[in-house]
Amino acid sequence: MTEAAYSATARTIKRLAKIETAKSTSPIDFSVSVK
Repeated sequence: MTEAAYSATARTIKRLAKIETAKSTSPIDFSVSVK
């Protein structure tokens, strides 16, 4: 895996994790983060 592909994958995973966290904490925060 190239370094660029690795960092892009890591960013995607972090973003998905952040969305999951937002979903579990507050629907309002989730809707804001999606926009």
